[in-house]
Amino acid sequence: MRNRRRIAIIAGIVIVAFIVFTIGTTVVLNFSSKPPAELTQVTYKQTKAVPGWDDSTHTTTDPARLTAMHDVLVKDGWKPGDKPADGNGCAGGTATHLELTFAGGAQSQLRVYQCGRDADALTTDITNLVTSWRS
Repeated sequence: MRNRRRIAIIAGIVIVAFIVFTIGTTVVLNFSSKPPAELTQVTYKQTKAVPGWDDSTHTTTDPARLTAMHDVLVKDGWKPGDKPADGNGCAGGTATHLELTFAGGAQSQLRVYQCGRDADALTTDITNLVTSWRS
């Protein structure tokens, strides 16, 4: 009888600890998964190992472009503070460098490298968007 009681107490403690851990983890993940604030400016450049490639830096405050970039970041799940994506590189890949400025003045940098079709959605979407801005 004594062992059953001890086992029941230990099981209760384990269940309570699990519940507390689950709630704590949910709160932390929801807090850290906050989408980026409204963009106020994007500074960008693309580099590529191609003769004559224009790798100059540009800045945009155009509302349509800022909305498009914000939509890509939200759609692909990027949040300020995420470690910048950094591909392994390849011959002929395209690197896109971004400096993002958000409402309130917070800034974040993001670099993606697209090399072939193996890129994740964030890399592909940012590369395509910034490439369209260069046209």
